[in-house]
Amino acid sequence: MALPQHSHNHSPNLSNSQISLIKKLKQKKYRSQFSLFVVEGFKSCMQAIQTANCSYLVLSADCNPAGLKTIPKDLQVYTCPASVFKSLSNLSTPEGILAVCNIPTTKSLESLLQSPKCLVLDSTNNPGNLGTIIRTADWFGVSALVLSPDCVDPYNPKVVQASMGSIFSIDIYQSQQLEDTLSQLQNSGFKLVGLSLGGEPLSKPKA
Repeated sequence: MALPQHSHNHSPNLSNSQISLIKKLKQKKYRSQFSLFVVEGFKSCMQAIQTANCSYLVLSADCNPAGLKTIPKDLQVYTCPASVFKSLSNLSTPEGILAVCNIPTTKSLESLLQSPKCLVLDSTNNPGNLGTIIRTADWFGVSALVLSPDCVDPYNPKVVQASMGSIFSIDIYQSQQLEDTLSQLQNSGFKLVGLSLGGEPLSKPKA
């Protein structure tokens, strides 16, 4: 069912305070302080607006309106000059659309125990890698993700970008003590399977 078309021709301009906030959200301390993060790109933003986490959209004045008919009428949309949008963007070639989203309430481990598949990551500190893993895990039907304390922030702009919207499909639990978390998972009936960076591919024929 198609959503009512949202015209951005009469959208209010982004305020200076909003511009300042969005720039601050590039840093983890401000994402934590305000419980907000930024999503960029048409595909990821369309994923965002299907969730309750999307607070508002920001469009560049030169944004191509094609496809914007999928934006719900009750979602607040702001516009700004292309030069301002470029200063907000983390991309070398911005698509002219971003969403400011609420960071989901941290899931309890107990809630994740209801998930049929759970992925646990230890010391994954490359943002692009984490985002790609989230996207791949989503494709394989993984619904829960546990991160060790030294993993990169899952709401880092590069993680969000690499996840291509899958950040909204997986429940994330940030463990304070990974060994304890693994014990709890095992005691709850999960079968633990570990993967090593130096291991042999499963497809490699055995002698």
